[in-house]
Amino acid sequence: MKIYIEQLKKHDAKDLFTFELTNKSFFETMVPNRGSQYFDFEYFQ
Repeated sequence: MKIYIEQLKKHDAKDLFTFELTNKSFFETMVPNRGSQYFDFEYFQ
């Protein structure tokens, strides 16, 4: 298996945002609160 690390591009925003929302409860146990505005897609970008 090969693993690649690439810098995120603008077109990745929607997928990353979905990932963040899906895993929000997990991340809240690991990182400081990002505030509700972080989960507004327009702000997120």
